[in-house]
Amino acid sequence: MNNEEMQNELFNLITYMITSARGLSDEPADYGTFRLLDSAGRLLAIMESNQLLDPFLASLKQTVDEEREGNMDSERQQERLDQLILKLAEELQNRLD
Repeated sequence: MNNEEMQNELFNLITYMITSARGLSDEPADYGTFRLLDSAGRLLAIMESNQLLDPFLASLKQTVDEEREGNMDSERQQERLDQLILKLAEELQNRLD
């Protein structure tokens, strides 16, 4: 992907995020969780198309994709997100060491 294509992809993501922020005012609260996961998935897809995913991020993309495609059971999703946050915190610590 060249710079112009990446700029367009990132612009589309920003547009999605800002319009989603506005939409949340009128939507059920659970939509916010989905929209944030969707934004993360879209960003990871951009990174993947530019060969910017390491093994951890590739695994993260797979998990995020599974959550985006799964049902919106709030309790299950909260548990999965809690587990994912612990993995992210551990990875962040590893990257800082």
